[in-house]
Amino acid sequence: MVVDSQSKSVTISIMSVSTVLLTTLLGSAIIQALFFAFAAYKKSDKVTDLSYSLSFVILALWLFAKREFSIFRIVLTMMVVLWGLRLGTYLFIRILSMKKDARFDGIRENFWAFAKFWTLQGLGVWLILIPTTVALSSITTVNIGIISMIGIVM
Repeated sequence: MVVDSQSKSVTISIMSVSTVLLTTLLGSAIIQALFFAFAAYKKSDKVTDLSYSLSFVILALWLFAKREFSIFRIVLTMMVVLWGLRLGTYLFIRILSMKKDARFDGIRENFWAFAKFWTLQGLGVWLILIPTTVALSSITTVNIGIISMIGIVM
């Protein structure tokens, strides 16, 4: 990565970004595969939302652990972790009270249709996490300014 201090532009090595993106794609796929194995065995949709939210938490924490600490990285990681835990808790409690998700009727019993859902969910996690992946993988120190503070508060 090359940082031009005059224009504050950042150039990131394509190789390092592609490696991190492929690694997070693989990580997302592994997490989804583990939860899918359980869900397919039990023919249950109770863990679909839990795996979705935990994927963000696990991958963000993994990306955070790979670089030096900075206020920006701590704040960004904590925002993803808190959002993921809040979402996962809400959705898991909801599915436990609902007993089953009617959207999965006819799907959870069909291995390939259920696998397709889990594959798309893993891809969705990866796509949504791309900006966080790039930000947490950067070796550039980012100062938290007024725009960042507004974003954090929102």
